[in-house]
Amino acid sequence: MKKSILIAILILSGFSSFSIYVGTHLPRLIETSKIIVYGKIVFIDSISFKIVVLKRINYISKTDTLSIQKFNNWKCAERYSEYAIGQEAIYFLEINKDNKFQTIGGGNEGELIVRSDSTYLKDYDQKRFPSKKVSFLSKYSTFIVTDLTTTIHGIKIYFDNLQAINAELKQDAPGTTVYRHNTIEKLPKNSFLNIILDQKQRGIL
Repeated sequence: MKKSILIAILILSGFSSFSIYVGTHLPRLIETSKIIVYGKIVFIDSISFKIVVLKRINYISKTDTLSIQKFNNWKCAERYSEYAIGQEAIYFLEINKDNKFQTIGGGNEGELIVRSDSTYLKDYDQKRFPSKKVSFLSKYSTFIVTDLTTTIHGIKIYFDNLQAINAELKQDAPGTTVYRHNTIEKLPKNSFLNIILDQKQRGIL
């Protein structure tokens, strides 16, 4: 009897320490962000970093700088490198329990890396879109590379037409899509928007 109880305790302890990481993808990043900006890191301390806003995507304040809590590496995900002044990204930000801005996602997906006027989006098996390995980001994953202007424009189109897109695409069950209207066909052509819509239509949230 005692042996059975001990085994049960060990099993429960194992489950309690088991962590599950589920990525946060573009539709949810855009739809849940309090602020979306393109910025450059200009200051770093032990718990946060400050960016200067280079482009406003979903942000109306006149403040040109934002302080953001650092992403804390954990056993299922870590940032691609140490924080450094001059690094650029598109930031999808939420407000945490301490009333501070932080990037969205358990894998820091809310920091879409920008380098040399290109954005690098981790490829979640979206075979329609060419991807490649990017050595400064990961030895293992591949990334869809898009020019910065196209990326920003695609995010804006999606955000500005979100209500109509949601009305057209009704997810009845994972992996199924019911078409209601023809809004999507009338949206401006944009390769990054196509990536967002592909994730939305396939239920990759």
